[in-house]
Amino acid sequence: MSKASTRASKRYQEKIGIIPRTYKLKSQIADKFKETCQARGESQASVITRLMNEYINKSPHTETKKEKSPSDIKKANEARRNKVRELLLEHPEKSNQDIVRMGGGAFAKDTVRRVRDSLIKRGELNPKI
Repeated sequence: MSKASTRASKRYQEKIGIIPRTYKLKSQIADKFKETCQARGESQASVITRLMNEYINKSPHTETKKEKSPSDIKKANEARRNKVRELLLEHPEKSNQDIVRMGGGAFAKDTVRRVRDSLIKRGELNPKI
């Protein structure tokens, strides 16, 4: 891997919060775990992450927010886009920044821009001249 791609990977991992951890385990267990992951076609990191989340969510001693499922995230994003769409159709003269403010910061300017562009493309909204 080139130095540039290594730096890019490191920046990306830092951005999304991936950190290295080191644990000491018996070699027999670690080797069996590695073999089992390979046989099932799963990465060790994904299995460890899943096991950690299950452990955390089952523990009565931790008050953590449960991770949202991809379908929950998709529904929330769709709801935001629908709200942006409603605001844009009600107030077509408003700027993207005004729409963001009207939404109380529930969505980003980029979301407003993309929804506005799609409405214009479909002919549901007239472009500003």
